[in-house]
Amino acid sequence: MSRGSPPSRSGSGRTCRRVPSAPTRGSSPSTLPTGGRQAAACLSGWCRATWWTQCGRSALPSRATACCRTRSRSRASASPTSSRASAPRSARRMPNLGYHLGSSRVISAPRSARRAAAPSSSTHSTSSAGPSRPRGSNSSLLLEEGEGRVTSRLFNLRGSDIECNPVFLGYAVLTASPGEEEGAPLVTRARLFLRALDEEDEASNAATVRTVRRHLDSEGCGSEGGTAFVELAAYSSFGADEAALRCGADGLVMLERGTTTMAMAAALPDARRRLVDTSPVEALKARKNEAEVAGLVSAGRKDAAALCSYFAWLEAQMVAGEPVTEAEGADEIGRRRMAMEGCVGDSFPTISSIGPNAAVIHYHATHGACSLIDRESVYLCDTGGQYLDGTTDVTRTLHFGSPTADERRAYTRVLQGHLDLALATFPSGTSGLMLECLARAPGWRDGMNFLHGTGHGIGAYLNVHEGPAGIGGGATVIGQVSEARRRMYLYPIEAGHYLSDEPGFYLEGKFGIRIEADLIVVEQPTHFAWGSRPYLGFRYCSPVPFCRALIEVELLEPRQREWIDAFHVRCRDEVNAELLRRAAAGGKDGVEEDLARSQAWLWRETQPL
Repeated sequence: MSRGSPPSRSGSGRTCRRVPSAPTRGSSPSTLPTGGRQAAACLSGWCRATWWTQCGRSALPSRATACCRTRSRSRASASPTSSRASAPRSARRMPNLGYHLGSSRVISAPRSARRAAAPSSSTHSTSSAGPSRPRGSNSSLLLEEGEGRVTSRLFNLRGSDIECNPVFLGYAVLTASPGEEEGAPLVTRARLFLRALDEEDEASNAATVRTVRRHLDSEGCGSEGGTAFVELAAYSSFGADEAALRCGADGLVMLERGTTTMAMAAALPDARRRLVDTSPVEALKARKNEAEVAGLVSAGRKDAAALCSYFAWLEAQMVAGEPVTEAEGADEIGRRRMAMEGCVGDSFPTISSIGPNAAVIHYHATHGACSLIDRESVYLCDTGGQYLDGTTDVTRTLHFGSPTADERRAYTRVLQGHLDLALATFPSGTSGLMLECLARAPGWRDGMNFLHGTGHGIGAYLNVHEGPAGIGGGATVIGQVSEARRRMYLYPIEAGHYLSDEPGFYLEGKFGIRIEADLIVVEQPTHFAWGSRPYLGFRYCSPVPFCRALIEVELLEPRQREWIDAFHVRCRDEVNAELLRRAAAGGKDGVEEDLARSQAWLWRETQPL
């Protein structure tokens, strides 16, 4: 889904769901689940390095605090009350969760969704990274959240407070203090403020505490000697004064630039504030580990199977003269996706658009007020799913009849830009701004451009849009790029980042084209491997064939043509295996007929160019 003005996400219930732990070789029990352990480590290592460079200090002061929040909330909001106003409640819920409005329970999700934990030398402590800390130095990380993606990752929990996003609304304060002896590992504590504890029914709140506590105990961060390592509190009890109190009376406070609320900043003296562009948890969350990568690849294959079976079904409906509207097409995709193992729902409302509607970048079809999908117009389908093992975001543009010369040329130029970015090799730390011209250059040669970013970060069973990295900057004059987008497009891309690749072209009143895939940044072998920075490339995670009818083969470079042919063989093998496993259930026809139709479509669309 193109980054710009994404569809709204409405709140839909106070729930938490657990993402169970994945056993990590060589690691010992931790005081905080996965992300919490890494965040605590970064308070003593990552944050110290940040303060060295930004504050000119050789060591941390007696106390230091980090403060950040997600980007969905108003910068002027002052309390959880304003957060609730910005996320209206809705009866529409994330599909398949089975929660009633206001219910709270923790359920299981696959082990692959958990991040690998760093080794710890103590059951109730987190080892500090970098140089040894001066005795008495304390650090805290305060996460002020309106959307919950950071606290969800930090505590290895998921929820359904926001439509299409498996997150819960909450705040967290993470504290790391020195051990009792000189050189001892840091002892970590956390306080988690949950909206799920704002129920009027005390029995419901008690049940939530029990289920979350069981999860925390299973993660090795329960309690010892009557002291809880993670305290639970009601979301409504959090505010600027409470946050300032938890930050302590002295020491520096880390504020995430551009996202911290005015109320939070005003509650702290100027001398204690230190601005950073990205919170340490956000940076850690963006770098997927091996378990997450495996889950994302699996989710991409399942989503590709659902999407290929939908395209085969849609073509069959048109050949048979059965009308299908844009909104009905979006519904059918959702049904087929839900038939795949581990699917929780859509990661955003599907964009199903035909002809002139496809030229509207964030078009949304509604029943009773949308167009029929026809065989003689360009059809753009931008869709994504939430799976227990990953999040997807894929766009394919198709034509089921005889496209015009301009449609084929425009599609091929967009495809070339898509491939040039996907096949790029670059040194670690390169920004998305430097890579973006690769995706735009083929279109520029024909006077084509598009007014949205080229790529955005994607979560691992989290939000379909996440920071801190992105690919873009060419949609407008560089001086007109907002400060938030500037930071995103200049953020260094590293191994483990999970990004979209989605160039496009939109001719108002005629057609729109976008091709999007999900890419994982991986190390790339090179001939010379010069310098200290490793070289990186992308792993393509969306095995959905390109539209043969829209490709003007003569425009393709030999390398591009060879890659497409090899990619289509991979699509055929991986998607067919997934279709056989899942039998592509969920269509109007019987399972066997649907499977045969999907396999025939897949075979035809993956023949050599």
